[in-house]
Amino acid sequence: VTARWAATQADLVLQLDPSDLSASSKLYRATLIRCNCVTLRLKEQLAKLFPPCISAGEVSKPSLMQDMV
Repeated sequence: VTARWAATQADLVLQLDPSDLSASSKLYRATLIRCNCVTLRLKEQLAKLFPPCISAGEVSKPSLMQDMV
């Protein structure tokens, strides 16, 4: 939600005043940083829920959630 808000704000600032690129750029960079942080946290949490297969040669039966992902 925060990342979407920052992206919307950056777009709005740019539309209201196309000459004010610095504020829009700062908001856009903040959005990218926030998205990266959220992505890393999500990746860590998903890794806890869905551990990798034991080896590439072994085929394991997927669980319900692995089937959906």
